[in-house]
Amino acid sequence: MPGSAEEAQWLPGARFNIAESALRGDDSRPAVLWADEAAPATVRTLSLGQLRRQALAVAASLRASGYTSGGCSCRITSRIGLDSLLPLTAK
Repeated sequence: MPGSAEEAQWLPGARFNIAESALRGDDSRPAVLWADEAAPATVRTLSLGQLRRQALAVAASLRASGYTSGGCSCRITSRIGLDSLLPLTAK
């Protein structure tokens, strides 16, 4: 049936970059907080600006290695997290 929900096209040609959206905002605000198991009372922080710079460095390395846009081997596992092939460490 013409005009049905099955035929609807929402934002054709649009693209969504989850990293770009997640790394948006004030460079000074805390983005990652963590504590080492050896010293759980000491909470460390990584600012959004620091995280963005690290993400840009990783992106540059991936591009230099031949990876291209759309070739991601990751999946969204929740509203706030990504599960990827990379280790999830702050160091």
